[in-house]
Amino acid sequence: MPIHAGVPAKQSVPRGPIVAPRTATGGRPSPIVRRGPAVPARGEPQSRPIVRRGPAVLARSEPQSRPIVRRGPASPARGEPQSRVQKVLSERGIASRRHAEVLISAGRVTSGGRRVTIGQKIAPDAPLEVDGAAAENAVTHRYVLLNKPTGVVSTARDERGRPTVVSLVGARERLYPVGRLDADSEGLLLLTNDGKWAERVLHPRFGHEREYEVEVQPEPSSQQLATLRRGVPLEEGLGTLSALRVVGTGRLRLVLHTGWKRQVRRMCAVVGLRVTALRRVRIGPLVLGTVPSGSWRELTKREVHALAGGR
Repeated sequence: MPIHAGVPAKQSVPRGPIVAPRTATGGRPSPIVRRGPAVPARGEPQSRPIVRRGPAVLARSEPQSRPIVRRGPASPARGEPQSRVQKVLSERGIASRRHAEVLISAGRVTSGGRRVTIGQKIAPDAPLEVDGAAAENAVTHRYVLLNKPTGVVSTARDERGRPTVVSLVGARERLYPVGRLDADSEGLLLLTNDGKWAERVLHPRFGHEREYEVEVQPEPSSQQLATLRRGVPLEEGLGTLSALRVVGTGRLRLVLHTGWKRQVRRMCAVVGLRVTALRRVRIGPLVLGTVPSGSWRELTKREVHALAGGR
């Protein structure tokens, strides 16, 4: 077929697979490999990711953790009222708060077999034991005045085997002393199983005076008596007397508002006097009277009311 000038000849289309041209080095370019999720074309609708709600289901081969098991008394429900363990003991008539702290410190109080600590909060109906015996609510409150003799300790029990004030009364109820008198002191001591009442008797805000008959050696001088009346320094602070009278040779009557440990003996020692005998004869409106040494009597309702701060 003749070729006309100016008209391009038809190009033949090769058949078969298209082979990429060789590069300058003689090789063929490697194919482009994209990594990661494909990017959808512009305008292509995208599906939302599936979100599963609720606890995830572990694969069959994945190890599952065991549930945590807590041993011991269950924690009280949120919002349940709680009280310090010494307050609960007092409310149950087991001991005054002060005496309850002594019991707790000695490791004699447990809850469900576990020792408790001072200030630990528990539910009001939580189980409590003292010396292994259940500390239940007292059924009947008792209020006892005892004329404690010397050589008897002001506790419910004594590890050294000495006689106790509780053993002198021999009550079936769990009584405990309200306050204390040293083993070498004698006189008026109260016992009860009413913790709230005991707390009111001991608390300084009710202002119950404590009166003592004291024998000292040597015979006190006017200067020593004047120093006692002004007050003497002790570890707790300034030890003061509400009243001081000389009632005989080497015999004094002292009235205190505070009940610090061995306060009368320590105050006398500061001014150079040695106490040879000490007898408590009054607490607030209650006097020892004619109760023989080692004997006791029940308080009247009027006496119980008066010591609790009533009129």
